[in-house]
Amino acid sequence: MHLAALKAAGMTKRMAIASTHTRRMQQLSLNGFKRRVQHLNLVHQKFTEMH
Repeated sequence: MHLAALKAAGMTKRMAIASTHTRRMQQLSLNGFKRRVQHLNLVHQKFTEMH
């Protein structure tokens, strides 16, 4: 019983770490995406100004 409880606690801890890691990765990719969009908008602006 005790061992099972310890295992369960370890699993939940690992799950929590994994979820925070996933959230961080999602946030990073979202930031990268926003930056890319901003960059594309800038390029588009310059392009339209030139033509």
